[in-house]
Amino acid sequence: MSRCLVLFIEGDTEIEFYKRLVSIIRENHSAGQLDTKIIYRNVKGIGGYKKEVTRIFKKDILVKYKNHTFVVALCRDTDVFEFAQKPKIRWSEVEKQLKEDGAKRVIHVQAVKAIEDWFLYDLEGVCKYLNIPLTQPTGRNGYDKLSNLFKRANKTYIKGRMTKGFVESLDVGKIVNCIWEELSPICKILGVKRIPE
Repeated sequence: MSRCLVLFIEGDTEIEFYKRLVSIIRENHSAGQLDTKIIYRNVKGIGGYKKEVTRIFKKDILVKYKNHTFVVALCRDTDVFEFAQKPKIRWSEVEKQLKEDGAKRVIHVQAVKAIEDWFLYDLEGVCKYLNIPLTQPTGRNGYDKLSNLFKRANKTYIKGRMTKGFVESLDVGKIVNCIWEELSPICKILGVKRIPE
């Protein structure tokens, strides 16, 4: 049976990032190619993990991709739950349901605080994209910092929405090496131990 990696992701910007990640993994794979089919699904925000993931997996992916073994990656930011008394989503229940529905394995990829913190590891690329001088960002968190940099360029950054050309302008290889521990579940499944800088 062929292997399939299903990435459930929070928004359009995140999908672009993970597509670039997979492209870099392909380029650096020792066999020269991946033996895994990759499927990306946008759940449009954190609430989608509760409502959409198991439905999409069962009614869309399992139907379209028969004769595959499935690894499901739940890719999310951690900042949503930072101050919550009770997490709104019980990840163990989502994982259990996915396995009952047919996933062989479920992995969790967490952007500690938010994916915007990841983007800022290539501050030079962000500033170059915005056509502003290299500037230390200000703000309470990665989202605020990135938003403030966009404001300096008279642009608006909206979380989860596609920002044309933004992810392509970043040195994703550099970012990956800065957040290796967070991304390693995906990289290991796809057979890459490290991305050369």
